[in-house]
Amino acid sequence: MIRGSLVSLIMSKNLEIVPNGSVDSSAPLTLVSTDVRTICRSFEAIHEVWANPIEIGIAIWLLQRQLGLGSIGPAITIFACTVGTAKLSKLMPRASKIWNEEIQKRITVTSDVLGSIKEAKMLGMVALLQQAIQDLRISELARAKQYRALITYMNMLGNTPSMVGPVVTFGIAILAQKINAGLSLSTATVFTSLSIIGLISQPLAQLIASVPVLVSSLGSFERIQDFLDQSTATSTTATQRGPLSVDRTDRGTFQHGEGFEMEAVSGQALPSPRDIALIQNGNFSLKPGAEPVLRGINIRIKSSTMTIIIGRVGSGKTTLLRGLLGELSSTGSVRTLEGAVAYCAQTSWLTTSTIKDNILGETAFDEDWYGKVLHACALVHDFAQLRHGDQTVVGSKGQSLSGGQKQRVALARAVYSRKPVLVVDDALSGLDVATRNHVWNGLFEPDGLVRQYGASVILTTHSLDYLSSADNVVILGDDGHIANQGTFDSIRSSTYLENLSIDINRRDDATPSGDVDPLESKKQDRPPKNDAEIDPEQDLLRTAGDTTLYWYYFKSIGWQCGSAGAIFLVLNCFVNVFPQLWLKFWTEDDARTGSADTAMYFGVYFAISMVGLLIIGINIWIMFVVIVPKSSRNMHWTLLQSVMRFSQDLSHIDRDLPSALFMTSIAVLDCLAEGVLIVIGAKYLAVAIPFVLGILYCLQAFYLRTSRQMRFLDLQAQAPLLTKLIETIDGLSTIRAFGWQEAYKSASLDLLDQAQRPYYLLFCIQRWLTLVLDLLVGAIAVLLVSIAMMIPDATSTGAIAVALYNVLSFNRSLAHLITSWTELETSLGAISRLRTFEAQTPVEPSPSEEDSVQLGTHWPAHGQIEITNITASYSVDSRPVLNGVSLSINPGDKIAIRGRTGSGKSSLTLAIFKLLGLDSGSIVIDGIDIAHVPNNLLRQRLIAIPQEPLLFPGSLRINLFPYDDDLSAEDTPSDETLIDALCKVSLWSIISLHGGLGAEISDLPLSKGQKQLLCLARAIVRKNRSRVLVLDEATSAVDQETEEMMAGIIQAEFAAHTVISVVHRPQALRGFGKVVTLHEGRVAEIELV
Repeated sequence: MIRGSLVSLIMSKNLEIVPNGSVDSSAPLTLVSTDVRTICRSFEAIHEVWANPIEIGIAIWLLQRQLGLGSIGPAITIFACTVGTAKLSKLMPRASKIWNEEIQKRITVTSDVLGSIKEAKMLGMVALLQQAIQDLRISELARAKQYRALITYMNMLGNTPSMVGPVVTFGIAILAQKINAGLSLSTATVFTSLSIIGLISQPLAQLIASVPVLVSSLGSFERIQDFLDQSTATSTTATQRGPLSVDRTDRGTFQHGEGFEMEAVSGQALPSPRDIALIQNGNFSLKPGAEPVLRGINIRIKSSTMTIIIGRVGSGKTTLLRGLLGELSSTGSVRTLEGAVAYCAQTSWLTTSTIKDNILGETAFDEDWYGKVLHACALVHDFAQLRHGDQTVVGSKGQSLSGGQKQRVALARAVYSRKPVLVVDDALSGLDVATRNHVWNGLFEPDGLVRQYGASVILTTHSLDYLSSADNVVILGDDGHIANQGTFDSIRSSTYLENLSIDINRRDDATPSGDVDPLESKKQDRPPKNDAEIDPEQDLLRTAGDTTLYWYYFKSIGWQCGSAGAIFLVLNCFVNVFPQLWLKFWTEDDARTGSADTAMYFGVYFAISMVGLLIIGINIWIMFVVIVPKSSRNMHWTLLQSVMRFSQDLSHIDRDLPSALFMTSIAVLDCLAEGVLIVIGAKYLAVAIPFVLGILYCLQAFYLRTSRQMRFLDLQAQAPLLTKLIETIDGLSTIRAFGWQEAYKSASLDLLDQAQRPYYLLFCIQRWLTLVLDLLVGAIAVLLVSIAMMIPDATSTGAIAVALYNVLSFNRSLAHLITSWTELETSLGAISRLRTFEAQTPVEPSPSEEDSVQLGTHWPAHGQIEITNITASYSVDSRPVLNGVSLSINPGDKIAIRGRTGSGKSSLTLAIFKLLGLDSGSIVIDGIDIAHVPNNLLRQRLIAIPQEPLLFPGSLRINLFPYDDDLSAEDTPSDETLIDALCKVSLWSIISLHGGLGAEISDLPLSKGQKQLLCLARAIVRKNRSRVLVLDEATSAVDQETEEMMAGIIQAEFAAHTVISVVHRPQALRGFGKVVTLHEGRVAEIELV
C-alpha cells in the first residue's frame, strides 16, 4: 500500500511539473527506483520502535528476578548504545541524501550519454565518456563511504548488547555475590540469565538496526516531498488555458516592428470569439523568477489560420511555442492555447511500442483516416520496406528509425489526432527536399489534410520557402522581441528578411512527388516480443538458480578481499559461540570444585567478548566499506563497456546484494554452530538430524523456488512501470499538449497494480515461512527436553543448558538463513543480467595489435580517400544499405552527398567511421586501409560534426577540446585559440556573459542550433590535427542564415581539408566541388559544380 501510494503520487506529479530546467529530469526515476524502496524497508521496521522497548522492559524485570542487582547490566549497555545511536542517527540523513544525490547525478549523465552513443563513437569520445561516467561512479562510491561507515558503527552498537551485555551483567552479579553470599551463579542461573539477556539484546539489536533504515527513509521522504512541492504547469505561470477576463477599453493603433500596423489597446486586448491565443505584453522565462527570454510579446492567433514563426538560431522560436502551450513562467496578459492541442516537438518523442501505436496514441483507430495520414506524411513506402510494416517496434527513443522517419511518425501522430489546433516545432528540418515538399503539400497546402479539417496551425521553421502559405508570419528578433509580424505580403519587404540574404520567393527546384523513396531501416526491424515466451534454459535457471553467478561476483571482489572477508566471517561465528562454551566450562568447574577461579574465567570471558565485538566491526567494515565499493566499481566498468542497466541493477549491486551475501554467510555459520551445540546437549538428538535436514531441504526447495520466481516476477513487473515513467519524462510537453495526462496516469496505475501483485505475494510467503520454521524449531525443543528427561545420564546439565539456549535462537537463524538466501538469489539476478548482457552484447570488431598499422603523428596529413566497391548492411539477413559504392576523393576535395531518404547517405558516413561494418570492399585514407586502424583511434583522427550535437558534462573548455590524453602542454590549444574559435561561430558574446570557458556546459542557455555551432567551434579547434572533415546533416537543425554562415566558416577554415558533407537542401551545395547522388545504396550520379 505504501509503495503503491508513493509511486502513484510521484507519477501523477510528474505529469504536472513544468519541464523548465529547475527539476532534474531523472528525479522521478530515482525516487521510484531508490527512495520508495528505502521507505518501504523502513515501514517493515517501524513496529520495532514501539514494540521492542516493551519487550526489553519485561525481559529486564525477569532478569532482575534471577540476578538481582546484576539486571542493571543490560540497562547500562542499552543506555550507552542508545546514546551512541542517537548521535550517529543525526549524521545519517545528510550522508544518505549526499549518496542519493550522487546516484541521481550519475544516472542523469549516463542517460544523456546513452542517448547520443552514435555521436559519441563518431567523435571518438567513447573512452573519454566512459572514464567520465566511471569517475562519477567512483565519486558516488566515495561519497557513500560516510554512510557505509555509519552503518558499520550502528551495527557494532547493535551487537554490543549481545557481546558486552552479558559481561557487564555477570560482572555486576559477581560483585553482588561477594557482597551478598546468598546469590549463587549456578548453571541454571547463568543460562537462564543468558537466555533472558538474549531476549533483551535481540530486540535491542533490531531496534538499533532499524534506526538507520528509518533515518535514511527521512532523507527519501524529504526528496519526495521536495519533488511534490515543485511548481506545476498551472501554478508557476500567469499563463492559464481558458477564457481571459479583460476590461473593455477604447481601441487604438500603433506601429510594431517595421511597416506593419497591428491593433493595440491602452489596457488589454479584447479577445475575439475566434481567438485561440492572445498575448499582450507577455514576458516568458524558463524558470520562475528568472530573467525573461522573450519580452514584450504581442500576438493574436485566430482559429483556422496558419501562423509560421521564423527567426535566427537562438531567437526563441521553441520558447514561444512552449509559452503558447503554457509550459513556461510568464507575466503580462497571457491566454494560451485552449483545450487539447496536437503537438509535434522539435526532438521527436516516441514510445517503446509499434509505429502504429505511436501514430494512434490515445485516439481511436479509423482505417480510412489512418491511410490518408500515412500517405500525406510519406510513410507508405517506408512501411512497405519494413518486414513488419507499421507493426515494427521503434525501440527506445525510436532508435530503430532514422531522424527523418521519427519526425514523420511524430507528425503523423499529431495530424491523426485531428485536434483543432496543431503546433509543429520545426518537424520538417531533417527531411530531404522531395520528402519535405511532399509532406508540406499533403498537410499544409489549401488542399492538404490539416487545412481540410480546419485546424489552426502554429509552425516554426528554419526554411522560408513556405511563408507564402501562411496567414500570419511572426519574425522573432535576436533580442527576445518580435521583430515583425503580419501577412506574407506585408513583411516580404522587411529589412529583417533582407538581412537574412535569402530569396523568399524561391522554392526548391525539386518537385513534390508522392513516390518518395523509402527509408532503409537503420536496424533490422523486429516484431514485438511476446513476453510469455521464455527460453526453457533461462526458465530452469530462474527456478533452480545458477551457482556460477557466485563465482562471477567473487571475481569482481578479488581473492585478497574475498579471503579476508571469509576469514573474518569464520572468526565472527567463533566469537559468537565460544563465550557460551566458556560459561559452560566455568559453571561446571564451579559446580564440581566449588572454588573455580572466578577472576581467570571472567577475565577470559571479558577478553573474548571484547575481541568478538572488534571482529564484528572489522567484518562489517571489510564487507561494506572495502568489498562493496571495489565490486561496485568493477561491475560498473563492465556495464560501461557493454552499455546498459545503470539504475535498477546497480542499486541491487550496491545495496541489496552485499547485505544479502553478508547476512547469508553469517546465517549459514550461525545455523551450523547452533546445530552442533544443540546436538552436543543431547547426543541422541543426532538421530533426528537426517529427518530435520530432509524437512529443511524440502522447505527450502519449495520456498526458494517460489520466492525466487516471485522476486523475478517482481523485477519484471517493475520494468514496464519504469519504462513508462521514462517515456513520460521525455514526452511531458507532448502528453500535456494532447491532454493525455489522465490516460497516461491510468496506464501507469494499471502497470503499478500489476507490479504490486508479486510484491504482495512475496510478503505472504515470507510470513508462511516464519510460521513453518517456528513449528519446526518448537518440535526440536520438545524433542530435546524429552530426551533430557527420559535419558538424564546421556548428557550434562551444562550441555543441556547450552542446547536449550541455542534452541531459542535456532528458529531465528533458520528464518534468517532462508530469507537472506532468497534475497541473495534474487539480488544475483542483477549479476545474471549483467553477465548475460556482457556475454551477448556484440563487440565492435577492431584489428588486433598484430593487424594494426602504425599511424603517423599527423595522419591523415593529406585527405586522399579511396572508397572501392563497398557493400554494407545492418544485419546478416537484411538487404545492403550500401551496394557497390566506389568513390575517389582527392586531397582538398569538397564532396556533397545527397539523395532521397534511405538512399544510403548517412550509412556512407558511418562506414567511413567504422560504425557500419563492410561486407566487402575497402576504404583507404592516405594509403592506409581503415580496416587496420583501431576504431577509436580512427575516429579521433578524423574530424566530425554529427547531425545531433554532442555535449557532455563538464566545462566548456573540456567540451571544446577533450582529446588531450596523448598531447604535451605545447600541443594543447590555448584559451586564446578556444575563444577565437567561439568568436568565429558568433558564440563568445553569449558565453562570456555566463562564465566563459570555465562555465559548466549545463549552465549555458544554448539552443539546439547554437549547440551545433559549438560543435563547429570544436572542429575548428582540431583543424590542424587532421585533413578530413565529415559532416552528417550538421546543418539540419539551423536556420538558413546560420547554415550559410556555417558554410562560409567551413570554406574559410577548412579550405585545405577534404570535406565530405551529407546535405538535404539545395542551397547547402554551394561551395562544394562535387555532388554525389546516392540512390538505393548505389552511386547514381557524380556531378561537378
